[in-house]
Amino acid sequence: MLHIDFNSMLKQFNDNLKISIIQELLAIKREVKDTTQSTSFINQKFELIKTEQEASTKKVKDLEVENEKLKQTVRNLNRRYDRQEQQSRSSNSEIQCVPEMNQKYLCTISTQLAEIKDDEIKIQIFYTARPLPKLPPTVLVPH
Repeated sequence: MLHIDFNSMLKQFNDNLKISIIQELLAIKREVKDTTQSTSFINQKFELIKTEQEASTKKVKDLEVENEKLKQTVRNLNRRYDRQEQQSRSSNSEIQCVPEMNQKYLCTISTQLAEIKDDEIKIQIFYTARPLPKLPPTVLVPH
């Protein structure tokens, strides 16, 4: 009888131990599953952020290249503008020390000067007479 009770207790102990181990294993499996899902979610977010960052980096590089091209274009246009302005100024006749009044007054003075001087000024036709903006001191004016 003692032997049967001992076997029965041993079987009950084993069954209880099995149930406890199974419950603990199920809890561990749930934790591993949750951890795997979290890791998977974090990995997806990381890949999304990585893709967006690579796209942003490419856009920045493209914008830097475009910006450099635009800067070069502006420099070229400034050079062309400066050359054109120099050419325009060199083909003008400049009359200095005339008070700025109105357009008609400038045209009258220009015409009177053309009549006084026979040489090259008389040959030129005065289409317009207008005051020119003052040049910066760094620009050399032909005399």
